[in-house]
Formats: sequence, structure tokens, C-alpha cells
Amino acid sequence: MRGSAFPLFVGLSFAQAWLSYPRLARPALAVPGDTIQVFFKASGPTTPLYIDLLSEFGNISLLHDDPRAQDTLYSVRAFIPSAAGHGLYALAISLPAGTDTQPNAVMIYPGWRDTVSFLQFTDIHIGNSDRESRNYARAVQEANLVYPDFVIITGDIVEKGQVDDSPDWYREFLEISSALRVPCFVVSGNHDWYNWMYIGNEETNYLRLVNPYADYSFSYGSLLHMLCLDTGPDNIYWDFDSYCYGFRPDQLAFIEEELSRNRGFPLLFAMMHGPVIDRDDNDDSNTHGVEEFIRCAETYGLDMAIAGHTHEDRLFLSDGTWVQGQLPDPLPDQPLFIQTVTTCKADSGSAGYRFLMGDASGILAFTEGGSADLSLRLYNIDAAYYYNNDSTACAILITNLNGRTFYDGRAWPRMKPGPQYEVAGPGYLVRQAPSGLCEVAVDSIVPGTTVLYVGPVGLSEEAELMPPGLMQRGSRLWAFPGEGLYACLELYDPAGRLVEKPFCGAWERPMGFDLSHLAGGIYIAVLRTKSGILTAKKLFVIE
Repeated sequence: MRGSAFPLFVGLSFAQAWLSYPRLARPALAVPGDTIQVFFKASGPTTPLYIDLLSEFGNISLLHDDPRAQDTLYSVRAFIPSAAGHGLYALAISLPAGTDTQPNAVMIYPGWRDTVSFLQFTDIHIGNSDRESRNYARAVQEANLVYPDFVIITGDIVEKGQVDDSPDWYREFLEISSALRVPCFVVSGNHDWYNWMYIGNEETNYLRLVNPYADYSFSYGSLLHMLCLDTGPDNIYWDFDSYCYGFRPDQLAFIEEELSRNRGFPLLFAMMHGPVIDRDDNDDSNTHGVEEFIRCAETYGLDMAIAGHTHEDRLFLSDGTWVQGQLPDPLPDQPLFIQTVTTCKADSGSAGYRFLMGDASGILAFTEGGSADLSLRLYNIDAAYYYNNDSTACAILITNLNGRTFYDGRAWPRMKPGPQYEVAGPGYLVRQAPSGLCEVAVDSIVPGTTVLYVGPVGLSEEAELMPPGLMQRGSRLWAFPGEGLYACLELYDPAGRLVEKPFCGAWERPMGFDLSHLAGGIYIAVLRTKSGILTAKKLFVIE
């Protein structure tokens, strides 16, 4: 049954070991000292059992109690050490019959924050063309830079879920998703039910490969609770419009029980593919359970229902009002129903995703520029990494074309293993993996350009200036990009903001520049051409 606490194992077989929960599309969220529940399927003995968390930054072996049979699964409690490092981990279980590893299955936060932020991706449509895979990979990169607490993905993972190519498309989705550095929660859409005729009557490939739980929920500490709902296949009409089925009676019972039990959360959300409410002149709303869902939303204080499907940015109130243009202030005290543009099945100017944020007082952000009709656009934020020859130094150039400032973002330079690194600019080094991967916190990603510099602690000055090169001698900076090269020398302050451009033009020889007029502190010098940054260096200016 949809809405059951257990996964749907339609068409699934298990020869060795298989993790049901947590997994990439339904991860566990925890803080050090927490206990997580692990569900798995196994053939043969369930002991000895080993449970490990795996990460490039370090692995953790988890203590656990004995497995117990529960319905069609085994369940076991695993204990997160109080000294566990934060980050996103793969989860591996090892049994006599075999092993299974799920990437991105467990997120350990340093602690639960008072403010939570997340992104909504929707309508991915892997398999429609190469564009969708390319756009989704880009969305993953942008999520890693913005670094929300988690991502939700509201359906239509592939173009057709029940054709011969569908398993490969789902595997491609999972492979791209595994590059995320934040957890993601996934529900299916009507396309995940489709056969070759774009008619849907089952979603076995999605359930087998992505997420065996059609309906479920999760919490972020005691601040946020999210219902994750499957709105089913198309409810076919003679005109073949894409009206998602909506909610069956068993789902409505699950929804009411979840909302009633969790109404004490300051933030109460539901995510789904098909919208509950849509506009009158082109109505693509769900066809079953709409009135019952709205009644539950109003009765138990649902803050927002988040949907995709229409490939449009739209906002509705629970009374059916379509809010367009500038948001009213304050918003009416009703549940909100939003839809978001496709993240992938459109060109870069139209594809996008939604940024949402809230705290104990309520929802703080869910639109851009105060407009009910606007979310973020894909390809509007980017981080470029410029390494020196041996990857012991890296200039990070972050470009943000959005009107929003993102706080506490992340950059991920992959440095040469060995040296201990430090950061100059508006950020700091969070941690460094033995492989050289560095997690760099970015205090604020403002509209425009932000520059950071990563280099070894206590780096000595170069003996000679070789192009492209930068060298500081006391209060003088020497620069030389190369003979005959047109380049600009730029100086950035500790906040990553441009201070001045001492020179732009063609270089014939090394040139020296006086720094004595600058206020004392740390600066970043950058040599840049039209094609990008050539090199960068941290400077120390003493007044």
C-alpha cells in the first residue's frame, strides 16, 4: 500500500544484501550521538553484520544492536559516535551473503541549526536528450556551491520510467546525484510511470532502482517536517492532458496521520510532483483527493505544498487564489501551494530551481525578488578553480548573477596531497581530506564576483618570478603574466571584493606595483585574461 511504513518491493529480487533505508534518494539525517534505523533485505544469516560510513574525508565503523525481522525486512539500530565528523557519507552493510553500499545515504550535521534552507529540483527528465543530463549535472554543481541543508527532487526523474532504456536512465540519474555533497530526497512523477506510449500503469523501475518508498516523511531536527508523496500516473482523459492521479484513500489516511502527529513542528511541508491547485484556464492539478488534502492542510497547519509538473513558477493559496506579481505583505494566513519550473527540460535561460529557507517564526524565503512568479535560474552561479602547476595553490572565482546573497556556501578545490592549506578571502578551511580535497566555507556569495585563495600554510616566496607569476617583496608587488600577453592585475580585499586594477594591457616585462597606499591586512592578487585567471597570490600588507 502507498503510505505504508514499508517499501514497495514490486518486481524486486534479492540474491545477497540490499539496503532499503537509508539510501541516496531517502537518506538519514543525524547529528553526533544520534541513533539511526537501518532497514535491509538479506538472503541467509544476518550475523556477523558490519555497518560502516564511508567518505573521502574519513570512514566510521558503527556500533549496532542485533538485527530484527520486521515485515519483509530486517531492521537494526546503528549508533553515530559523539565524535563523528560532519558531512555526507555512503552507508555500507556487510553480511555473510554479501554487501551493499548506498552513496550519500547518511548526513551528519555538526548540530541542528535554528535556520534551515533547502533547494527544490524538479522535472529532471533524464533520457529526453543530452541536455537534461547536462543541466542536471550543472544543478548538482550549483547545489554544492550554495550548500543548503538538503535538496528535494519532486519527480519526473526520467522521460519514460517503464521502457527498455529506463534502468540506464535511472542509473545515470543516481550517478550524477552521487556527486552531491548535501543529502537529497526524491519522489516520483507521472513520467516515471510511462511506457513507450506515454501511458503509465506501474513504476517498478523507479521503486527498484531509486527509492522503494513511494510515500514517506523526514524531519530536520525539531524545526522542520516534510511529507514526501507520490501523486501517481496520469489520470487519462480523452484529450490526453497530463492530470496526475493525486491521492488514493490509503494515502489520504497517511497524510492526515502524518500532519496530525507532526503539527507541532514550526515548519510543516509536503513535497509532491502533481500540484494540488492550478490555474483555471489551463488546469493541470491532481484529479483525486484534492479537497481532502486541502482540508488536512488547513486543519493541521501545513505551511506549504511544493510541486513540479507544470514547468512553471506559480503560487496559490488554499482558497484557490492565484497570487501573481509582487507578493502581498503579509501573506494571507493560509497554506501555500507552489509550483516550480523544470530544472533540466529547458534551455539555460528557462531551467531553474527554488531556494527555500525558514526558522521557528515561519517561512523566510521561497521566491526571488519578492515576485510570486520567479525562482532561481540555472547557470546563474558558478565557481571556477585556477590551480598553479603543481596544485599547491588555487584561486577560486565565484560568479553570482542572481539577486540573492547566499550565506555559508562551499567551494571544493582538489589540492595536492601533503601540505596543510589555509584560505585567504571571505572564508576558511573547514576540513582537508588525505586525497587533497578541501572543504572551503564561503562566508557570503554576493551578487557579482567573489574571490578566494587557497595555499599552503606559511608558503615561502618564490626565488624568481616566472610567468605567469606574482611575487611580493615588502610593500611592492611584482607581476608578469607573460611577454606580449594582454592581462589585468586585480587586487581583492579579505571579503573577496575588488579593490583596484593596478594595470590592464599588454605586458612586455615584469612590472612592480606599490602596495603602501593600501590599508594593512590580507589581499589577493589575481592575474586575469579574457579566458580566465592565470594565477593568484595571497598578499600581506603592513601599515
